[in-house]
Amino acid sequence: MVNRRAASLVIAAAIMVAMVSCTSPSASETSSPSSPTGSSAQSRSPQDPILGVVTPPDEPPRECLSSVVQRKKNVPTAELAIEGQPGDVFAYEISKKDGTAVAGKSEPFGDVQRSAIFTTGVRNDEIKLVTISVTGRIGIPGKCVITTIT
Repeated sequence: MVNRRAASLVIAAAIMVAMVSCTSPSASETSSPSSPTGSSAQSRSPQDPILGVVTPPDEPPRECLSSVVQRKKNVPTAELAIEGQPGDVFAYEISKKDGTAVAGKSEPFGDVQRSAIFTTGVRNDEIKLVTISVTGRIGIPGKCVITTIT
């Protein structure tokens, strides 16, 4: 017959091993593997405009591309969804019909961040124009506008 004390020690040791293996990730678990979106994070070349459009210096900003800036539809206030890459910093300025403006800015996108949403709180019927500007680690900074307000 097995000694009860020895059996208890074996069971306690097995429980400890199980607990440690569940709570301490291995080196392969703590390092983040490249995700499918990780390769696209570096797909913009330094010569590419971050917003996808280039405006000549003497012209007003061009309309934003929907692949970079989207206005959320069927909501009473302006909500802007922005697509970017790590290091990008986006800002918006909403010019209101009464002559005032509302502005906001993102923090720099983190190493895995690809998008942000600005919930402005400005009612659509008060908006004259939305201007988006961006800087980033990779690509040409710039501005674009959203003129279709619904």
